[in-house]
Amino acid sequence: MTDRPILYSPPMVRAILDDRKTQTRRIVKSPWKKREIVNLRYFYNDNGYTWSGEFDDPRSWGIPNIIDQDPLSIYDMGCPYGRPGDRLWVRETWASDKQVDHLKPKDLSQGEPIYYAASDGWLTTGCQPVERGRLRPSIFMMPWMSRIILEITNVRVERLHEIRRGDAMAEGCPFPNMASGENPRMWYSDLWSQINGPESWAANPWVWVIEFKRVTP
Repeated sequence: MTDRPILYSPPMVRAILDDRKTQTRRIVKSPWKKREIVNLRYFYNDNGYTWSGEFDDPRSWGIPNIIDQDPLSIYDMGCPYGRPGDRLWVRETWASDKQVDHLKPKDLSQGEPIYYAASDGWLTTGCQPVERGRLRPSIFMMPWMSRIILEITNVRVERLHEIRRGDAMAEGCPFPNMASGENPRMWYSDLWSQINGPESWAANPWVWVIEFKRVTP
């Protein structure tokens, strides 16, 4: 079992805490360099496997291409978030006491109180807070500060537009009526565009679909 960090915005942190979010989608990045693509396109080995499929299809990145025969070969692609059973610790927007604002996160003692922007509250691990300091980006959160641990239950790859209605709800849709009314895929397309840029939804990239459950730290 491996522990890895994952970043979430305050709204998505709230969705996880409310048990509304049990999936996340992240863009798949090719492990190959441009020069390697030319060579691998015509790959052949002693077992008789030849290169097949479009090169931009992550499901064909296993060399040899045995993804259909062996689902576990998906992990040979090197999913940066892990495989089922691995854990993700959530990085979120935070702050500590104002009197230690001058310290780098790595220099804070593990007894410092931590403030979480997503829930507008403190977690005190020792010292009591006096005055909230400046908010710091999630990327600077240290492992000991994390209050949310997620266990991966499933990993797959698909095109972004393949997201289904139920999957969009599992991405943290805050509107329960969308489960039976307006299509939650529209909400998710707006969210995706806000995070990744105005043309990102239309690009329909390959994405990692990571399903998870929240566990006790």
